Amino acid sequence: MSAECRSSQPRCPNVRHGSARRRRAFTLVEMLVVMGIIVLLVSVLVPTVVTSRRKAAAARVRRDIDTISVALEAYQQTWGSYPVFDRSAPASSQNADNVRVSIQSGDLALYTALTTRGRIRQGGIPYGPFLNSDSFKLDTINMQIKDKSGNPFLYVPANPAKPDLGKAFVTSWNNTGPQPLYDHNAIPRTPTGNPPLAKLLLIDMQQIMGDANQNGKIDPPPSPTAPPPETPTYTGPFLIWHPGADTKFGLQTMGTNTTTDDITNFDIPAQFRR
Repeated sequence: MSAECRSSQPRCPNVRHGSARRRRAFTLVEMLVVMGIIVLLVSVLVPTVVTSRRKAAAARVRRDIDTISVALEAYQQTWGSYPVFDRSAPASSQNADNVRVSIQSGDLALYTALTTRGRIRQGGIPYGPFLNSDSFKLDTINMQIKDKSGNPFLYVPANPAKPDLGKAFVTSWNNTGPQPLYDHNAIPRTPTGNPPLAKLLLIDMQQIMGDANQNGKIDPPPSPTAPPPETPTYTGPFLIWHPGADTKFGLQTMGTNTTTDDITNFDIPAQFRR
């Protein structure tokens, strides 16, 4: 080693000095800046991720509703009608081909029609099930079709008689007044409460379907030249209703807004969408 190196001159390239080995540490201010940036990024990214996951879940439910709708059309093509709801019929009401024609609740009618097999006539070829159960969770105890998260799909068939909407649109038919297009009695009720509460309130269903004053019918224009005060949201052959991400059916009040994240087989009016 040269004399310069033995004398430990600062510029000697082969000698390590304690001062050269020291690392400059972060200051408190620098640490706070880094932490602030991390918090800012998290506050921006987390809501975006949550929103994306909710949109993806809603898209899956819409695909499920489309799948159920196609299955109902296949059922209708086979049997000549959509699954029927009749609250006055016994749960085991069947026709000669051992097919249930009247079920006490809409979701039970949906489950029975799409997930079981039946014959179109005695000795004929068996038909069904019409729904691929791999994409759904089948509740064999409550006899409901549910999504993979366990939320049920409600089913309300339209009255095949096509009643006058100005007399009865969405209401609970009590066998004395005109039968509505959509009978709220098809909605199953929770086992608690006195009386038990429906999973989807009638007033919420009426508002969403276009009956703004909840009188059970679509009010006609006050004069031939006046615009209609109410317009039905949908008048198709059946309703399929899902509670959405909040798992609650119907309208929910948040502050001054009354909205819903329910997902249906029709377009919920913009003023009610969350």
